[in-house]
Amino acid sequence: MLTRARCRAALIVTAVALGGTSLSASGCGSDDPEPRPNDAGYPFDEARFGADGIPEAPELTVAQKRETATIARQDPHLREILRGHEARWGAVAPWSRGNGELLGGVIEIALDPEVDFPETSWPTIENTEELYGKQGPEGQLLVDELEPRVEPEVGMEVSSEDGILSLVVMVDLERGEVASVIPMPTVGI
Repeated sequence: MLTRARCRAALIVTAVALGGTSLSASGCGSDDPEPRPNDAGYPFDEARFGADGIPEAPELTVAQKRETATIARQDPHLREILRGHEARWGAVAPWSRGNGELLGGVIEIALDPEVDFPETSWPTIENTEELYGKQGPEGQLLVDELEPRVEPEVGMEVSSEDGILSLVVMVDLERGEVASVIPMPTVGI
């Protein structure tokens, strides 16, 4: 059973993945998008808007995808969570805020068979409302209420999770750390 905070984070990830606003899988099929200017920030901090005023989906370079996977595979908390379990690592996708500002990369790790995690320490993002926008009625993200240039605040949450089929791992490339591991009772975000 997902705890309230983890369920909220899972709903944000699911809603964002389905809505295509903060978590976008675009760019996964290309090898290397055109290089960005050196002053764009790391990993390209500012949001980019199209002619229609809609945020463009960010892309990751091949090097950033590789770095995301390396950070995730070397993270001591994630290694402890995965110890003794069969895991299939998925492709790296961009992780961004609702305004298109790139935060890092996200990887889904499928587990087979499903796993119960008793009293497990999970890296978690503590400032989701500031990072993604406040939630309105029915869980709708209010993107226009985003705080300007907010960094993920990473903390740890201890909870027991049952029947988990995948983990969604969010890597903050600017800080070089796993920002969140979200246990999901389904596969496919």
